[in-house]
Amino acid sequence: AVLVDTLQKCFDKFMDPALEFRRRECKELVPTPPLQSVLGTCNMFDALATPERACSPAEGESYVPMIEMNFLFALIWSVGATIDEEGRKRF
Repeated sequence: AVLVDTLQKCFDKFMDPALEFRRRECKELVPTPPLQSVLGTCNMFDALATPERACSPAEGESYVPMIEMNFLFALIWSVGATIDEEGRKRF
């Protein structure tokens, strides 16, 4: 339940603003549909947020921050992957 609740909060807080910023403020070298960026974020999060990388309920108080950090890393490298250099500086 902690994982689902934390991810829901992260998606609600960061995904739409990131996609909107990319759409309005950045030039994409390879245009990417928003849904593809969401899927890319999910896939990258799944690959990153593993017990081997200290993202486990067994980690205690650091579990939620690790979920959040892995989510943000995945979001930046999936939503921001297709924008040009100038847009990356601003993103």
